[in-house]
Amino acid sequence: GKTEFANMLALIVQPPLMNATSASLLSRWVGGSERLIASTFRRATEDGAVLLIDEVESMLGDRSRLERSHELSQVNTLLSVVDEFKGVLVLTTNHPDRMDPALARRLDYTLEFRTLGRPQLASLWESLVQRFDWGASGEALSRQVQSLEGLAISDIAQALRRLQVQGHEAPSAFALLTELRQKRAALGGMFRRAV
Repeated sequence: GKTEFANMLALIVQPPLMNATSASLLSRWVGGSERLIASTFRRATEDGAVLLIDEVESMLGDRSRLERSHELSQVNTLLSVVDEFKGVLVLTTNHPDRMDPALARRLDYTLEFRTLGRPQLASLWESLVQRFDWGASGEALSRQVQSLEGLAISDIAQALRRLQVQGHEAPSAFALLTELRQKRAALGGMFRRAV
């Protein structure tokens, strides 16, 4: 859901999406991470790109908890370039509690992606009924899907990918519902909370 939001945002504001991860921004060499961070933000500025940094908690951890000087330097560099960046920046995390408090002052908006409730599930299922042309059989399963409150969009996307891997290019409504129920059972009846 979070990455798809960044993709849609890039489509709306026109520029391309530039995706960065901790793997692309962190270096094992002294000073290397700082150079990679600075060059990534510079490139995003030059390209006019929406910059997405996924799983940012691995790079912007709370400085009061850091023990190594190079980690502190990375956080300081990243906070500095975030502060100076004039483009559109999307930072994603599943652990906002681990972020350095100074980051909040540098962000214009903070969004929380919650799991889907019954109305959202009904709407999403209706769009899937139309997309896969399930007709009455898909509509008949709508209530059962709504009982799976707590799903995240990523749970449904993952279930659809699993069905494709199993050879279902156009999965049936029953197959998708079965896949979602199996996922819920595997997680002890609870879906994870999306942030």
